[in-house]
Amino acid sequence: MLQGMQLEIISKKISQKQSCLTISMMGNVMQKQVVNKDKGYSEVQGQTIKLSGDELENALEESVIFAEINLDPSKIKVSISDLNGVAAYELAVSPNKSFFYDQETHLKLKF
Repeated sequence: MLQGMQLEIISKKISQKQSCLTISMMGNVMQKQVVNKDKGYSEVQGQTIKLSGDELENALEESVIFAEINLDPSKIKVSISDLNGVAAYELAVSPNKSFFYDQETHLKLKF
């Protein structure tokens, strides 16, 4: 809910680095991001901006169904963390991005 109105977020991904993220409020598309293999765009309230450089690279990385598939194992640092009282494995894949998995169930808790 945003200002008493319900947000609808739809994320679609397929295995070929293609994705579409749509955020709507009251049936109106407020924001949309589309990535298609090597190009993409972001649309905010009718204004379209082509993605390029780091923005496009990040969007392509996020467009895969399972982000863990494309990770470079030599760059992953594994540690044990406490995540809201739950013992978790932390896989740090970059200085500002980590994946957290429950030590007991092995389910992903946070990314």
